[in-house]
Amino acid sequence: MHRHLRIALAAWLLAAPAHADEPSRDADLADEEQLDESTDAPPPPDELPAVDSPLTFRQFVDPARRSAGSIALGNTSRGGLIDPAMVPDAGEFHYILPAHLGRPTHYGTDELVELMLTTGEQVAAAFPASRLAIGNLSVFDGGRISWSRSHNSGRDVDLGFFLRDKEGADLPLETLVHIRRSGAVAEIPGATFDTERNWATVKALLTSETAKVQWIFVYAPLERMLLAHAAKLGEPQPLIDKAATIMHQPGDSAPHDDHFHVRIFCTLDDRLEGCRNTGPRRDGVPSFDREVAARALELLRGTASSDADVALQSARVLRRLQPESLDGQLLAMVPHANASARGELLELADELGVRRGVAPLVALAASDADPLVRMRAFRLVIASSEEVATQATRAMLLEPGPPLADQTPIRLAIARAKKGSVDGALMPGYIASLGDTDAQVRREAGRRISHITARPHPLDPVNATSAAQREQLVAHWKQWWRDHQNEDLATRVAAAFREANLRVKTKKGDWDRKALAEACKSRIEGLSFAASAQLATLTGKAGPAVDATPEQRYNHWRPLVRTSRKRR
Repeated sequence: MHRHLRIALAAWLLAAPAHADEPSRDADLADEEQLDESTDAPPPPDELPAVDSPLTFRQFVDPARRSAGSIALGNTSRGGLIDPAMVPDAGEFHYILPAHLGRPTHYGTDELVELMLTTGEQVAAAFPASRLAIGNLSVFDGGRISWSRSHNSGRDVDLGFFLRDKEGADLPLETLVHIRRSGAVAEIPGATFDTERNWATVKALLTSETAKVQWIFVYAPLERMLLAHAAKLGEPQPLIDKAATIMHQPGDSAPHDDHFHVRIFCTLDDRLEGCRNTGPRRDGVPSFDREVAARALELLRGTASSDADVALQSARVLRRLQPESLDGQLLAMVPHANASARGELLELADELGVRRGVAPLVALAASDADPLVRMRAFRLVIASSEEVATQATRAMLLEPGPPLADQTPIRLAIARAKKGSVDGALMPGYIASLGDTDAQVRREAGRRISHITARPHPLDPVNATSAAQREQLVAHWKQWWRDHQNEDLATRVAAAFREANLRVKTKKGDWDRKALAEACKSRIEGLSFAASAQLATLTGKAGPAVDATPEQRYNHWRPLVRTSRKRR
């Protein structure tokens, strides 16, 4: 076994306090703790690969460094904006909606503002005297605005529609107005959606060289009008196809029947500063993956700097970058990073959903001097399904160390994190947890045992308040597990239903869905849980919450079972 892992688990066991009033572990539980000798933990990153980065990490985190223009940070719903450009209140080819003039929302990236100005100019070239109506962009520093969930990073803008009055003349806007399915304006009798100029707006946005448009959110009936008009004009089919892809009525917000909501992609400069695209990529729009990977590796190198501030800033900027290209290098670097940077690296790993390569974190989870670092490492370890993580988690259950930084006991944190899991690998640890003096620990460990075994407890773990009662519980389950640990889950569950005289299969041996729904009402938690889990498998439907009561499980499945029976 890798020396790194041996040292990590030794550190955990040395850090664990003795529990004098808990039953001692006998040989059968101790044997369960032994680690697989074939575990191949990754070696420490003695040397990160060389990268072609225009800036060293020290240059990149230098507070005196300034960008050449605006910077969009984060994504459009959680982001910021640095050194923005501002849309003038009025110009030859545009105007800020009068109802929006008092809002501080006229700031965007250089590219977005330039896109607005050139779009207005192009529409006016085709339709003289036209002026583009502009609503919200972002506030000066980015972040939340009162009128939208997005518009956080200077890459979103709302555009009012071009309208015609009942005589066909251009109708300037005071504020945004709603368009009906027919194209009529809801608030202005006789006014209509100007399909010609609105298509010219969309065309200018999609053909711009200034910025790459990711989305134009708009009401679906208006989208259809615009596409039909483009086809009638004989526009190139690739342009029509592109418009059909980028125009979209969102399903999680207002229908956008009163404005175009335009969103642009991050530029390379912005992406390298921490701007993040969400949603689909588009043909012809570069991902900048290679450039981001190079910068991420250089910043990762910076986290090992002996200068605590440089290391911390490198980690913070790396976290802002949210790179998806570090693979195992991110977690492998954590133990070697400056102590000031470890917490940020672990937060980044959690945000990226990293769940593999956790072996280097086991020692940190056991004994890091920083309680927050220890807690973050612990949570990543127990969230992993790797064998090394399972072994470390089992060791933590058998010999728990001090509580986490938020004062949650180790055993309780593990049992809660493993809700819904029926992996028997942790059974010895859960059995040991029944001897814990903390009733919450016993309750959660008892539920995990119920779900793994589908059997009742000889006495309620919560009410096992005396040492003798806890010893009885532990002894019962030790013996049960010795007798049944080699059975697979399906065998254990089937036997449990038989023992409880619950007939959940037909004479032909098929699962009886109605009987399973009835079994959900069982007062034996493990049987109720098993019946609900089996129904989820049979129906392909999501079950109720893991901690649902038997009545809640029954009420969840009963109507679904009735529906499925009618369909058959």
